[in-house]
Amino acid sequence: MTIGYSEEQLVNVYQFYWEMQSQMRYRRIMSHTCDILDGIVLGISHGKCGIDVERLPGRWVNLCCSSQDIYYNYKTLCAVLDEYDEQIKSVKYIVIDMFDYTYFNYDVLMASECESYLESSGFLGETRNGMSEKRNIEQINEELIHFWQEGREDRIKKALFEKVFPEMKIADKNWYGTWKDDLIDQARTLSQKEIEDYRNWTKFSAIQTKIYESTITFQTEAFQKMLQRITEINSDIHILGVLLPKYIVVEQMEAELNKVWKEVFVPIVREMENTYKNFAFFDLKGMDIVQQSRAYWWDMTHLNKEGARIMTEYISTILTAGE
Repeated sequence: MTIGYSEEQLVNVYQFYWEMQSQMRYRRIMSHTCDILDGIVLGISHGKCGIDVERLPGRWVNLCCSSQDIYYNYKTLCAVLDEYDEQIKSVKYIVIDMFDYTYFNYDVLMASECESYLESSGFLGETRNGMSEKRNIEQINEELIHFWQEGREDRIKKALFEKVFPEMKIADKNWYGTWKDDLIDQARTLSQKEIEDYRNWTKFSAIQTKIYESTITFQTEAFQKMLQRITEINSDIHILGVLLPKYIVVEQMEAELNKVWKEVFVPIVREMENTYKNFAFFDLKGMDIVQQSRAYWWDMTHLNKEGARIMTEYISTILTAGE
């Protein structure tokens, strides 16, 4: 199709809008939150899809990010506390999506999701003990910096964009937390074909079949630091750690492995509960009302919008039970 203009006369509005946003996901979310917050959700993609902050008591932000491990949850928390003191000074609740019983065995920088997580979160990688020599973090960081800065130097086009669209906003504020390819249709429903494909092709991941002692130690320390930092916000803050369920077929197939990993997970969590009286853990994997019906699932492990509604309303009752 020809429209009568040369390429040099056109501006890619979508591209320049995104290039004006911070590379840091937490800043993209927080910069569009003017309220004094009552609560923050931290975690991985399960909490991102499965906890709807609009249904929690008060004013909340969801800072969950796909593949985000404990250490980067801690980094996200510290950055928000340092940069948005006015907005978080009265926070009463922190909800932490604790992923699964393999929670402490997972380090995103050693996983296949490393590059995609760093790209979407905005953080750079760090060298870890036990990291494979095949993983060159310095090279990954160089590529990320190039990716984030690509096209940002064209100030003439940026100035034109700002002049033409001085009040540019996206109507759905949830989009502000996304990064280009991070948008999903959360209203969709898990199909029967996807369930059958899972039964036929699924293999267990390395974090389920291998024990990484150095990672468990590292992430346990990071979790403890995170709880300590949270309690410094105010002495009466409520910290709720939750395990969200997966679809029933997944839970059934992972049951034997989960028995093993519970022996690692539960003692660490119980020790944290004993040390930090503000912290309470709830295992919601047995929540049959959502677990049993595919109508509540986006895919095999992530709730859809209706599933998130039910899950969040239940979490809300836990938060307010003691009030």
